[in-house]
Amino acid sequence: MFDKEYYESNNYTNYLDRQDRYIRLAEEVLAYLRKMRLVHSPVLDFGCAVGFLLKGLEREVNTCYGVDISDWAIEQAKKRGHDVRKEVDFNRDHSIVFGLDVFEHMPEKELREFFDKIKTKAIVFRIPVCAKEGEDYVLECSRVDPTHVIRWTRKQWIEFFRSYGFLNVDLQLSTIYNSEGVYSGLALRHDN
Repeated sequence: MFDKEYYESNNYTNYLDRQDRYIRLAEEVLAYLRKMRLVHSPVLDFGCAVGFLLKGLEREVNTCYGVDISDWAIEQAKKRGHDVRKEVDFNRDHSIVFGLDVFEHMPEKELREFFDKIKTKAIVFRIPVCAKEGEDYVLECSRVDPTHVIRWTRKQWIEFFRSYGFLNVDLQLSTIYNSEGVYSGLALRHDN
């Protein structure tokens, strides 16, 4: 399902042409998080695809790794020299987890299992959203991706994160920001 064709055609542009954008995103977000003293190892890129964000993270963080379900993407990331695997190390405390354009792909049961097990103080996320509960995504590019299985509003996502002890802060940076159809933010755990 998440093969080369998916990455070349499903995201309204060719994902494989976006490496520089993800490197800038890593640099900008880590600079922002550094001000809050959240940047230390390890950092997890959950749903890392071919490792573009990892390349930027590796420049700034001593220990980071990626996880993806796509055998093709993992192979590509490993060819680029990244530490990528199929499974999250739930025994580790992660300083930051990046979940960019990934949570909407997970069945709700798997999403809840991930949040039950993950140990982190911060999650950087970007998620397509619906304008109203029960509607489809705002953006056409989000609606046409058949791998998107969770269609929630921004409010539903805020409530979901809150149920796991996270308070959300909007991200409005040049490389990651909110729009009518996309919710981007930093979820900070407040119950530790």
